[in-house]
Amino acid sequence: MSLTYVETLETRRLDLIQEVVDVCNRWTNQFCGAYQCSRDKNQSFNCGSILLGALTKQMYNMHISWTTAEPFSGLSLEELGHGIKSMRMPTWHVKYPRPPLTAEEEKKRKEEFQERQAARPYYDREPYKEPAPEPPSYIYVQHICSLDPVVRDVQLVIKKAQGLELKDFVDRAETATDTTPRQG
Repeated sequence: MSLTYVETLETRRLDLIQEVVDVCNRWTNQFCGAYQCSRDKNQSFNCGSILLGALTKQMYNMHISWTTAEPFSGLSLEELGHGIKSMRMPTWHVKYPRPPLTAEEEKKRKEEFQERQAARPYYDREPYKEPAPEPPSYIYVQHICSLDPVVRDVQLVIKKAQGLELKDFVDRAETATDTTPRQG
C-alpha cells in the first residue's frame, strides 16, 4: 500500500525532527562526557559545563529533551530550526596570569623613570632601584567557544527537508486500483 502525500510529509517531518533531537542529544552527551575544549584544554571542564547548561536550557525552552518522542505534537521542523539558529550563548571570561614584562618593556620603564628623575631638582633625586616584584596580576579574556557546531549539525539536518522530492510521492491517479479517470 502506498503512502499518501500527507502521510509521506508527516513521516518525513517525524524522521527529521527525531534526527534534530538526536543531534542535540549527541552534543549533550559529548558535553557531559570527556569534552575537550578546542581553544584551551585547561578550560575543558568549565567550557563543557557552560555549553551543556546553555544547550540543555534552550532545548527545554524548545520543548525537546532526552525524553522527547514521536509524534512531536506541536513541534514543526521550521520552528525547531529557527529555535536552534537563534540559540544564545552566555559570555564568560577566563582569568590568566599576566605575562612578565619583556626586555623592551623593562627598558622603557627604566627610561621613563630616568626622565621623571631628570625633571626633579638635583637634591631630590634618588638612584634607580629595580622595582619590587609586583604581586601577580591577571588578565581576563573572553572565552569564545559557542554552540555553533551544534547549530551547524542541526542545519545539515534541516537542509534535508528543503524542497520536495517527487520520488517520495505516489500519484494515486496513476495506480491500478484507481478507477477515477484523470481530467485532461
